[in-house]
Amino acid sequence: MFRHGMNAGWWCGPGNFFPGPWGMFVSILFWGLLIYLVVKIVQSIFSSTQKQIGNEGDNALELLKKRYARGEIDQQEFEKIQRDIL
Repeated sequence: MFRHGMNAGWWCGPGNFFPGPWGMFVSILFWGLLIYLVVKIVQSIFSSTQKQIGNEGDNALELLKKRYARGEIDQQEFEKIQRDIL
């Protein structure tokens, strides 16, 4: 009635991660989703690192311009700091 072993019917076919007639489809879907999530996580980590590295020089100049616009520093100080930054 019930067979045991590697070839015991559709419940335990060789190579199936999930048993049953839909096992191969579910396995492919599972691994595809897992690989997709890993790729998205790695992309988000590297894209946020790239944004931080690329904007460091721009941030200093933008901050300097904002300070000058608010009147915190005068034109001479602005030009001196700008030469130092660039």
